[in-house]
Amino acid sequence: MIHDLGSPFDIKPDAYTWHNVKEWKDLAPKYILMVYRHYKMTGNIKVVENCWQAVEESIDYLKNLIVEGDELPLTRGTDDTFDNLSSHGISIYCASLWAAGLNAASELAKLVGKTELAEAYISQGQKSLALVERGLWDEKNGYFHFFVTPIQSVHLTGESFQDLETLGLTLTGDKCRDKEILNEYLDNAHYCGGGSKLKSRFAAKRLLADVAPQAFTDEFQKYWNWTLTTVSGMQCSPTVMTKLLGLGDLFESGKVERSLEYIYQTNFKRNSPKLGIANMTLSDGMPHDAFQAQDVWIGVQFSVATALRLAGKNVQAIDVLDTVYDALYHQAKIPFAAPEGFNCSVQVTTGELMNQFDIEADVATNWFENLIASGCLLVDGRVNPDICESTAEFADIAGSYVEQSYLDELHLWLKNTGLKYTAGRYFRPGMIFAYLNEAL
Repeated sequence: MIHDLGSPFDIKPDAYTWHNVKEWKDLAPKYILMVYRHYKMTGNIKVVENCWQAVEESIDYLKNLIVEGDELPLTRGTDDTFDNLSSHGISIYCASLWAAGLNAASELAKLVGKTELAEAYISQGQKSLALVERGLWDEKNGYFHFFVTPIQSVHLTGESFQDLETLGLTLTGDKCRDKEILNEYLDNAHYCGGGSKLKSRFAAKRLLADVAPQAFTDEFQKYWNWTLTTVSGMQCSPTVMTKLLGLGDLFESGKVERSLEYIYQTNFKRNSPKLGIANMTLSDGMPHDAFQAQDVWIGVQFSVATALRLAGKNVQAIDVLDTVYDALYHQAKIPFAAPEGFNCSVQVTTGELMNQFDIEADVATNWFENLIASGCLLVDGRVNPDICESTAEFADIAGSYVEQSYLDELHLWLKNTGLKYTAGRYFRPGMIFAYLNEAL
């Protein structure tokens, strides 16, 4: 599936060249959902018939990326639209989109008389969702983790697996069957030390390697410690699509509501309350190291706001959109060129203060420490989202430790650092129209 139809500078499809989009896991399901959306809104069966071959081939292409013994195409780095956020394995975004695409393809298959294929698509989607829920849903904390790296048949040597009987695991020597037994063991690992599900999974995975090191390949040793406790802001986007298309929730409504509440509190209120929902944060709301994780993408805001509205969380939905509106039109002051994303997690350092204002290290250190003490900066160096708007007010706060000649420039620089453009400055009507009538 192509990424784009070209750009003003390159009219050929796939003008985007930063990554190889041929293996992106999210483009094909989105295309299928778009075809079904068009049919639902227009009733035009001709479009379905004309697009059917592409729909079927899209699914077949992704199915060819599924490794023997697996149920869904696994992510392997930056192979989706979030092209600077690596995931390795079952990703909540791509895996649930895969299931959503299969659900829509099933309905399209019925429309073109492919009943058996429709049933096969639904069956595969249900199996995929079962793995997603088992591996990613955190019942204790109430959200879906970003990704988990499952054990695959290629991670097993077929040797010394009997040693795992000490853990109550009876393997068979059949790698496909055995990896299912091992993944179920990992997914159901008990929470340990008051931590998250993934921390328990991490401990269980390490135990497997310690008890039976010869049972696993070097590939397993490479991936076993890739376990991050992170909260993805886009985890509910696929279920928004299916619900708006009349296909129902992908997950139980209770899980969707809990997940949305966690995203609202963590990725928004704790992380970036004056900007919007960050793409991904740590589970406590602190910024993730990856710059794109810190991004607040405008399209994600409308998707999450729609999900909140559909879940009956009207106040939270309006809060998100009001915040985005304020950031776009009052803070950034760009009424006709909404950027793809903002970032408010850039950290101020003494080095940057020295370079920006040509001051000595001791002066920069004094500024930095006092900016934190006065609340202009957070303790980790990020600009406080509640930093004063008025330069005169800032002068009253910082005038005792910053020379008068620097005050105006420093205040402006801090405001700009706290609200940075991170992607294209252009308006995307599709972002607005994602907030459909049913959700208003």
